[in-house]
Amino acid sequence: MTLFPVCEGVEYDSFPLSSYPMFAHDRPREMVVTQALGVRHDGRREPLPPMISVGTREVLQSMVTLERAVGLGRASADAHCREVISRAAIDSDYDDLVAVELATSTFDAVAYFERGPEPLRRVLRARCEVSP
Repeated sequence: MTLFPVCEGVEYDSFPLSSYPMFAHDRPREMVVTQALGVRHDGRREPLPPMISVGTREVLQSMVTLERAVGLGRASADAHCREVISRAAIDSDYDDLVAVELATSTFDAVAYFERGPEPLRRVLRARCEVSP
């Protein structure tokens, strides 16, 4: 009985025996994410949390909102970038930001955990300077 799901193939899914189809397929190693990045005085870029990037605690909602802002074109991305700056301005953790960038970053999922969070590629979609 234990081997039954294997004999049925990776698409088989039933209670009480399952091949766990969501885990049974190869996943791509590269992941593309649109993100809001805070640029510090020293040039470091760091992803901004959802409360700053879109005004919510929901990570997936934040990701979709950023993708939409970028997907609607340059004017939308620029407007959203300015909104991010206004939210960051009221949080003292971001007093040393010099700019906010909206970027689409491509990560190697394995390298992210082995070597650090540097992307393979990053496409800048919008950049807004923080007023002094």
